[in-house]
Amino acid sequence: MELDIYGGYRHTFDSIGSGLGIDVGVLRYQYPGSRRTGWAEANTTEIYGAVNYGWLQAKLSDVVSDAAWGWGPNTNTPAQENARGTLYGELNLTVPIGDLVGGGALSGVTGIAHIARQQFSGKLNTYASYTDYKLGLQKSFSEGVLNGVNVGGYWTYANGSDAAWIYDGRNIGDSTGTLFAQKTF
Repeated sequence: MELDIYGGYRHTFDSIGSGLGIDVGVLRYQYPGSRRTGWAEANTTEIYGAVNYGWLQAKLSDVVSDAAWGWGPNTNTPAQENARGTLYGELNLTVPIGDLVGGGALSGVTGIAHIARQQFSGKLNTYASYTDYKLGLQKSFSEGVLNGVNVGGYWTYANGSDAAWIYDGRNIGDSTGTLFAQKTF
């Protein structure tokens, strides 16, 4: 199980009519339970900052914990370089397709595109760093019995090396598809 705990500040500069906004904060990825023998702590803390303009967002996250997702000092190799300073830079595009084509059946449909680079610090950089991609569509409903329901799907891929990202015999960054349904209350 992964718990994502976060807090921050978001502001849109509507007064100047530009669609410009900022988002800054702290994010903690918490994995309850015991850790795997010989692996560093998976729990990871990041600080982040983002700039939004219209449909585009540029965001940079910086790991401030010694370990990151199982990389860093551990019981077998306590002298292992820590993961502090690992960066995740991303560009996100969220296009309101339904608004662009005049609504109708496509009302609430949004296209999603994402590209990012996870750049581990120091010696971990040589095999743990990767680039990831995501493309998808979602539809949000805002009326009637479906009010607050979002449905969609997306494709993801990360080019992580087999030397670093194999789990249960499979590279966890391999291409995959996801379908989802969510309800906001």
